[in-house]
Formats: sequence, structure tokens, C-alpha cells
Amino acid sequence: MPESLPRLILTGASGIVGRSFLHAAQDRVQVNANARRPQQKAAVPTHPKINCLQVDMGQPESLA
Repeated sequence: MPESLPRLILTGASGIVGRSFLHAAQDRVQVNANARRPQQKAAVPTHPKINCLQVDMGQPESLA
């Protein structure tokens, strides 16, 4: 596994497409995943290459 993996920001990590992407890509990229719900409730996988943040893009104060 290369030490320098591509990094990306994923919004909508708690959605169907976002969760599917995370499961498929978790070993190939480093991800900052944004979800409206906490990681466990959003079913975002726990993985060393996934950093999940609870953020609601419609609430500017949660982006601070």
C-alpha cells in the first residue's frame, strides 16, 4: 500500500451513495467524510483512513 494516498472531502457521507463510496474506497484513499448524523448512526464505516465529522451544510455554525 503506498504511503501517500490521495485525499478527498466527501459530503453526504451518511447518504446511500456516500456510504457505498466509503465502503468501496476506504483502502484506496484518505477521506474527510462529512455527515449530518453521528458516525455510528450514519453507518459510516470506522476505518483508519476515514475521518468522519458531523456537519450540516445547511447550518453555517456547524462548519466553524
